[in-house]
Amino acid sequence: MKKIATLIILLLITIIYGCASMRGTGAATTYTQSIGNATEFDVKQKTHRVLVERYSFDIVRFTESSDLIYFETDWRERLPLDDEIALGVEATRSRIIIEARPRTRTYFTVRFNAETMGRFTGSDTWEYIKVTNDLRAYMRDIARDLERELDSGIRLY
Repeated sequence: MKKIATLIILLLITIIYGCASMRGTGAATTYTQSIGNATEFDVKQKTHRVLVERYSFDIVRFTESSDLIYFETDWRERLPLDDEIALGVEATRSRIIIEARPRTRTYFTVRFNAETMGRFTGSDTWEYIKVTNDLRAYMRDIARDLERELDSGIRLY
């Protein structure tokens, strides 16, 4: 019985250690923000306008169904932010995913998700990195631009 308990404890320690040893201290690797509500037309038109025309992301996946409007951008390389450099990151790339789900017959609830990968000094492997304070501020600016665009389109009749 003690051998089984010891084995289980060792297994749990291994799992916990493996999760905790992720670069970025196990913190969130996705920045998520609720954008608000918008019409289907505004979600499609204004999401494209902000992501492609204003921030130069390329949309690589767009799907639309009765319960979801989904945009996914390609990974776009950018310069590492100051606090990413402090973590040892020498190259970064980010992508954005927008999900809009029906709230009513005419309005969708819009959610902004941003993921970032980095290459650490001395490595050729891209890894998801934690959302740092600088990255949070950078992505918050993009999300707020989208939010302002969508808010400007809401019409009450």
